[in-house]
Amino acid sequence: MDQHSYQIPTNYNRNIPPGKNTTVYIGVNVNRVSGVDENKEEITLDVFLQVSWAENRLHMPSGMPFIDLPWEFRQLIWTPDLYIWQLQTMRIMSVLQEMASLRLYSNGTVSVSIGATITIKCEMDFVLYPLDVQNCAIDFGSYKYTSEDVRFEWREVAPWLGLGLLGVQRREFRLPKYVVTFATDKSEHSAARLQIKLSRELRSYLLESYLPSSLFVIISWGSFCVIPEIVPGRMVLLVTTLLSLVTMFDTVSTNSPDALELKCIEVWLISCTMFVFIALLEYFVVLFGIRYDKSWSRRRQDLRRAASAAQLAPPPLHVNHSQRLGTPVTGTPQGGVFSPTLSVEDEGLKQQFEHQTIQRLSQSGKRNWRQNKVGCETRSQTVSKVK
Repeated sequence: MDQHSYQIPTNYNRNIPPGKNTTVYIGVNVNRVSGVDENKEEITLDVFLQVSWAENRLHMPSGMPFIDLPWEFRQLIWTPDLYIWQLQTMRIMSVLQEMASLRLYSNGTVSVSIGATITIKCEMDFVLYPLDVQNCAIDFGSYKYTSEDVRFEWREVAPWLGLGLLGVQRREFRLPKYVVTFATDKSEHSAARLQIKLSRELRSYLLESYLPSSLFVIISWGSFCVIPEIVPGRMVLLVTTLLSLVTMFDTVSTNSPDALELKCIEVWLISCTMFVFIALLEYFVVLFGIRYDKSWSRRRQDLRRAASAAQLAPPPLHVNHSQRLGTPVTGTPQGGVFSPTLSVEDEGLKQQFEHQTIQRLSQSGKRNWRQNKVGCETRSQTVSKVK
């Protein structure tokens, strides 16, 4: 039978499903993951989609396993109002003609196969970036019929493998930055669900961010081995590592996707920056301590000198000026020179002056005696060694 000579029964109504609780089988084969847009939270896939259901109102002559119908024939029969909830855009692929087919099997099964490029919206959370794992779902359902009228289920085996598309269905794709895994969800849902799991390749992040930042922190700790007095060398080492970490943080924040909170890699870089800043702050404390110690040593030396000078200085004389003013001064001229003599009232002042003079002489004599004793002992030891 020619595909153009197939006739639809006259009592066929395309607006009514084939029966109560019609089961629609969904099969998806992901051919390629074209891209992942983190800013728009979108995933672009090249897929082969097959939708099949039982249509008992359509019959074929015996002896023919199936017949391929024109693609426009789908407008003459009932087709499920398939709706992909997370779908953003969909474009049917084409080479010489569109990659879409409509096939009717001898058992009354209608199969629609489409090769398309679809863009899926996926809600992503980047708080754990780059250690995050994104789980996205693609739900195939109906926007008009309830689950009592039409049910959507997954097929265990991809139906297009029997159409000459030989090969093994891929479940995992490795991209430069992602590992994309697909799995069908067999739990109870109102729609057929395909789970997509996005996990990142951590090798590039380890080499580009985590390893350099760790080395910067270790280098900053190496500044503790530099002598504190070498200010330029230690300051250049700490300031350079600090600025490098700040620049790395700015680059990572600019190139990474946005998140409502600080991302994991940002927390790591902030921690590394704080470690280097603490090392720099510790050096400031050390410099302040060195300067304070030098100032305090200089002050102690000045205090010791002042104390030594105070001990060597003669004590002041306590003179009663009122008595001096009232004491008459007498004297006799000797050789044309007047020689004053103290009266009896100045005898106490004279004795005080003589007593202080004797004390100074005794202290000076004791120091000279000690110095002479030390010199004699030194000379005697030298003579003993010579003998």
